Amino acid sequence: MEVGTNQLTSKCAAVSKPLENNPLVRFTVGGTEGHFDHWWAKFMRHERSVFTEVQALSASGLHRFQWDAAWREVEAKDLTTPWNVRKESGSALKVSLRHVFERDSRSDRVFPDSGVLFRVSNELASINPGSPTGYCPNASDRAAPPSSNAAEDRALQLKIDGMAHKPFRIFDWLVAELTFSSGLTHSFTHHPVHIADRFFLGGPLELRGFEWRSVCPVEPLLQPTCLRLPVTDPTSGDANSAATDTDARTTCPVGAEGFWMSGLHVYTPLPYFGAEPGTLASQFRLHGFSVLGSTLDAPITRVYNCFQQSNTGPSHASLMNYLGNPVRLSEPVWLFDLLAYSESS
Repeated sequence: MEVGTNQLTSKCAAVSKPLENNPLVRFTVGGTEGHFDHWWAKFMRHERSVFTEVQALSASGLHRFQWDAAWREVEAKDLTTPWNVRKESGSALKVSLRHVFERDSRSDRVFPDSGVLFRVSNELASINPGSPTGYCPNASDRAAPPSSNAAEDRALQLKIDGMAHKPFRIFDWLVAELTFSSGLTHSFTHHPVHIADRFFLGGPLELRGFEWRSVCPVEPLLQPTCLRLPVTDPTSGDANSAATDTDARTTCPVGAEGFWMSGLHVYTPLPYFGAEPGTLASQFRLHGFSVLGSTLDAPITRVYNCFQQSNTGPSHASLMNYLGNPVRLSEPVWLFDLLAYSESS
C-alpha cells in the first residue's frame, strides 16, 4: 500500500500469522519505504527498512517486540538549510530493538468517559556512522584524523517515549480527560543525536497556538547571497527592489532531546441536539482544553551538572522491626553520601 501527500510518501508490505496457532501471539515480518519532507526543519529523509515483530496479548496489556534495520538518507531541502543540519546529511544504517507496551481499557476510542490509555515505547538503536563527520574523536585525540574503520564509529542511543490518557465523567453532560506525554533520547557513546531522532512540538494536534514543530531549539537559516538590481516602474518612474523576501523566518527548529506535554480536556454534547443517542448530532462534541508543554535540550547533561554543582547530601537506609504495635524494638541505620566531591568538607 502507498500513501502520499506533498510532504510524505510511504509504502509498507507485511505478512502476519499466529505463532504456533496461538491467537494471542502473532508474528509479523515486512518492509517499508518512505520519503519524508521535514519542511519545518529544512531537510528531507528517505528510508528503506525491514522489520520483524512479535505481538503478545497478556492480562496486563499488549506487548510488541520489534527488530528493525533501516537505511536512512538525509539531505538538505534548500539553500537556506542551517549549517548544523547540513552536517547531518548523508547515509546511515540504523539497527534497533524496540519494545512497546500498551494498555487500553477506555470505553470508547473516540469519546471515552472511563478507563485509561497507557503506552510506553523503549528503543535501543545502533547507528553507523554515528557522527556527521564519520568519526567521533575523544577529548584526548580531538585532532586525530578520521578512522578508516567505519565499525569504530557506531552510535548507541536510547529513546523512550510514552503517553497516558485518563478520561472520567464529571456530570451526565460533561466528560473530562487528563493527558500526559513525554520522551527522552540519550546517546551512550557521546555522539550527537541525529535530527531525525529528536523531538519537535507545536501544531494544531499537539501544542496548539504555536507554529508547526516550532517549540524546540532553533538554528539560524543560511542567507544565500544574491544580486538585487533596482527595477524602474515605467508608469511612475520609482525604483523598487527586484525581489522581496517571501519567507520572513530567520531561524529553523532543529529538535530537542526531550519533551513533556500535559493537558486537560473537557467534552460536552451539542446543546439542544446532541443529547439524543443514535442521532447524527450525538457524534459531535464541544471541546475545551488547556495544554502545557516544553522541550528539553540535553536533559541528562543538565541533571548531571546540577548534581555536580550541589553540595554533598546524606542518604540513609534502615531496617526496622517491632514487638507489639507501639514498641519499636530496634532500627539499625546505614548512612552514606549520595555524591562526594573534592570541595566537600
